Amino acid sequence: MADTEFQLNDAVTVETKGGGIEKGKVAYLGPVQ
Repeated sequence: MADTEFQLNDAVTVETKGGGIEKGKVAYLGPVQ
């Protein structure tokens, strides 16, 4: 269950930045920037 909560938190952070909603995108935007 903890995994689901963690994913949701990550998704929210990504949405706020306006990059994506998937965890994979977060990692991509990180190194890309």
